[in-house]
Amino acid sequence: MAIIKKSIVLLLGTAGIVLEHMTVARWLSIILSSAFVFILFQNPSFELGVMYWVFSMVLHYTVLFGTFVKGGFKNYWLKNSSTKEEAHRKFEAWLSFAFYNNGLAFSYLYLTTIAKEDFSFAPTTVILGLAIILQVFGFVIKFLASWQIGLGIYYYKDMFIEEKVIDFEAKGIFKFMSNPLYGWGQLNGYGCALYAFSWFGIIAVLVNQLCFYSFYYSLEKPFVHRFYLGQKPATSFKLQVTNGTSVSRNAQAASHKQHHTPIKKLQEVN
Repeated sequence: MAIIKKSIVLLLGTAGIVLEHMTVARWLSIILSSAFVFILFQNPSFELGVMYWVFSMVLHYTVLFGTFVKGGFKNYWLKNSSTKEEAHRKFEAWLSFAFYNNGLAFSYLYLTTIAKEDFSFAPTTVILGLAIILQVFGFVIKFLASWQIGLGIYYYKDMFIEEKVIDFEAKGIFKFMSNPLYGWGQLNGYGCALYAFSWFGIIAVLVNQLCFYSFYYSLEKPFVHRFYLGQKPATSFKLQVTNGTSVSRNAQAASHKQHHTPIKKLQEVN
């Protein structure tokens, strides 16, 4: 039961509903967003599909980039909060709202851009089979990665409060993939778009993935180098990247607990 409960909490959290931190305002935003999208689904429109997707993307990356750029929202929230935890909750509330609407927007875009005739180059069964494989593969990868790092890192808590949130262990999915969330985990979206026979959906997923990587290389990766790799521990250790896909750390047992690095933050650092 504990595993099932944790799975549900994790799935809802990655979708934008962080049960542990839900407030009246957060629930209200979820209800209103759901009601809005329910109305949209009753009236499928290509124009509305594109507009809602664009809005969700602007919201998502305004919150993400706007928080971590120099002099961004992060400073404002920290100045107007009694603790770093409280400040991060405010950021988490906005980002979870963006995540939730982003997911709804992609679903609506798939619905409003179905063009089965554009996929006549292959049998329908082949396309649907490939779509299901991509969805399952991407979902499993993203789920395993999220399970391992937890919702704290998923919502960039270490970047926000600039403190270590989890212990680093090069195991699980991170033994085989350096960037499962931004990389292979996105196959789920491509699978959904393919299942809907939507070229617009495929392009939208690609744009979203490129935005993720632009955030990673412009803000997240520099943070990793500055906050983790730039630190000089009391006891020396060696950081190794094997084939650019997995990260392992060798340290003396006595100092190992003092020098952990969140897995998500060691994605392609070199």
